[in-house]
Amino acid sequence: MRQLIHSLPKMPDSVPAKKRRLGKDSGTESEDDPDPIDDSCPSSDEFSDVDLGAGSDSDSGDWSSDDQVPLHTLLVDEVHEEEVDDLVLAPGLPQAASTSGSTWSAIQPTSPANFDRFIGNAKVQLQPEDLEEPVDYYLQIVDADMWTLMVEQTNKFAQQTIGSMKLKKKSRLRAWTDTNVDEMRRFVGLLILIGLDSKPRLDLYWSKNDLYGSPLFQRSMKRDRFFLLLRFWHFSDNDLLNPDDRLFKIAPVVDAINRNSLAAMCPGAEVVIDESLIPWRGRLLFRQYIPSKAHKYGVKLYKICSESGYTFKIKIYSGKTDKTAGFGHADEVVRELTTGMLEEGRTVVTDNFYTSLPLARYLLEHKTHLIGTLRANRKELPAEVVKAKLKRGEVTGKQDQRGIKVITWVDKRRVNMLTTIPEHEATLTDTGRLRRGEQVKKPQCVVDYNRLKKGVDLSDQFSSYYSPLRKSLRWYKKLAVELIAGSAMVNAFILFSEATRKAMPLLTFREQVARALIGPLEELTSPSGRPIKHAIKTRPGQVRQNRKRCMFCYEVARKNGSDRNEARKLAKQVNTYCADCPNEPAMCLPCFNAKHKGVF
Repeated sequence: MRQLIHSLPKMPDSVPAKKRRLGKDSGTESEDDPDPIDDSCPSSDEFSDVDLGAGSDSDSGDWSSDDQVPLHTLLVDEVHEEEVDDLVLAPGLPQAASTSGSTWSAIQPTSPANFDRFIGNAKVQLQPEDLEEPVDYYLQIVDADMWTLMVEQTNKFAQQTIGSMKLKKKSRLRAWTDTNVDEMRRFVGLLILIGLDSKPRLDLYWSKNDLYGSPLFQRSMKRDRFFLLLRFWHFSDNDLLNPDDRLFKIAPVVDAINRNSLAAMCPGAEVVIDESLIPWRGRLLFRQYIPSKAHKYGVKLYKICSESGYTFKIKIYSGKTDKTAGFGHADEVVRELTTGMLEEGRTVVTDNFYTSLPLARYLLEHKTHLIGTLRANRKELPAEVVKAKLKRGEVTGKQDQRGIKVITWVDKRRVNMLTTIPEHEATLTDTGRLRRGEQVKKPQCVVDYNRLKKGVDLSDQFSSYYSPLRKSLRWYKKLAVELIAGSAMVNAFILFSEATRKAMPLLTFREQVARALIGPLEELTSPSGRPIKHAIKTRPGQVRQNRKRCMFCYEVARKNGSDRNEARKLAKQVNTYCADCPNEPAMCLPCFNAKHKGVF
């Protein structure tokens, strides 16, 4: 009967499908089978994803995230687990025919799924001796081709926009001039700094008010120029716009970061797949609603990560027009994300949104293992396992002829697991932890799942620190900020840590990358536009205690061929300094005069 439902014609608008109205302050009821692995593990949220889109995502119809849709006006389609469970698999994945299902028996010490396993962790594929600074690792992810792409498409989009508008005499857009790679890098560097020093509004970074003004921003770029670049920041050619591709505007950035991330690090023996949510409250056709997430509304990203949080690939869910949406959607997501990682004996870790018997069969056919939590109402599962009456602490399991094992364990709640690892059995293993003086025991598949599943969570956690995301951006620009200043930054940080073995805080890493991208600072100007006059001052206190070597005497000596020790001896020791130069450098009077006449 349910299979016939998919062949019925679409119901007319006058006869709406079964819906429920969300009250303004009401929550949503979750019918999820929980993802109950760790005591502190929250319930799974995968089946709470609901498309709430409306409107257009073109340039002319983009809404800022300030344009929020009232909840009490939204109609949300109900999602039932039994409906999803009966979906037909997409072509290319094994079809689970009821007449030729799995044959279940007791779990054996040896497994048919016993091929050569991949050994080792994720490995950096760069040459560390060629990369010295944090920005060098960042530029491996956001490479030269990406900077060229952003410059070319930003210039082209600005010309298209200005040429199609009738500008007023005093329009800010009249001041537009084409940008270049150096200016684009400075612009992105400032976006990264916005995450380190958050202010209520962007224009406050250029404020004259001492409470808000930031000299670094003021010396890096003019306010109006920054807003012009932000206005025209673009990544694809609108002349080649494909109306059927909802991700056309952001696809080049996603493809480039995926390609560079895979080239920089080889996946290890285990990879984990899960989803993230980029907050977005504005109108968007493929906006998702996940009540268990912190932001609840946003754009959903599927990620495949290492155990350390390094992201190898990202896939953006674009709604029902997505080629993987509909039948077998979860299976197709895994299949797409694991492209290029199969046939080598790796292990894929998933939660109960993705885990199924057809997926396990597909991965085994490509010499890849699977570990994941499992919904009890999936097809073809052994009823004597998933419906077994067990007491707390008891475990049972079965294995089919391919080596796929279904294991059920009861702790505080019931846990269903699917695994193809030969060593996993329906027995309890000592975890080395104590609870109320007693040893905590769990099945080995649960222990391995808890250890590996943290990869995507670590990636999201690192990205959330010092995030520059703001409410006033269009959706594709907000995703670009997340990808370029978030995911790419986290990947570069992990690359740097793995390659150099240096313990650098993420904050320091971001600071150094931002400073390197910004480059030399411009002369600080007064509100009238004239350069500010620098003044030489004397440090208070005793002269001998406050003396420092003149920085520019030292630089001149180094330029003339002196080594460090000789240059230090040649530099004068003074207690005078320039109060208006960055970091208030010590200067003797001759160097001060030469410096501010442009000699250096």
